[in-house]
Amino acid sequence: MKFQIKLFLSGLLILASFAALKAQVSNTAPATNDEDEIGCGLVTDLVNFNFLVWSSKKGHLNDLTAKDFVVFDDKEKQEIEFFQFDKSTNQYSIAFSPQDFIVHNQWHEVKIEVKLTAEKMKETGKILVIGQNGYFSNRF
Repeated sequence: MKFQIKLFLSGLLILASFAALKAQVSNTAPATNDEDEIGCGLVTDLVNFNFLVWSSKKGHLNDLTAKDFVVFDDKEKQEIEFFQFDKSTNQYSIAFSPQDFIVHNQWHEVKIEVKLTAEKMKETGKILVIGQNGYFSNRF
């Protein structure tokens, strides 16, 4: 019986400690000054896509360059402004600035095509681009 009482009191003490700590943290107001009111906003129209490229003969293709890809946003060809390949995930990243980003709150269908020479197509077989197929523009 004494053991159960000690265990119960220990539990209460632990709970009280956590409650006091929580109250102490939640009652602490952040420091403010005039500089806190100044903000800096940056709006960009850059759209980023991460994707994998898989071939029927070689599996993951990890030797492609930006020149091997063509990107379409709502059937309009886009210029690739950023390109990267991550060897650890076999994942490509591309980014582009849509030409018609003025239209807000709209779904944009994106298609990424791989353009290879006939010789390289024979080596790789059929190619599949695996990733998202669009984005929703909701800039404020």
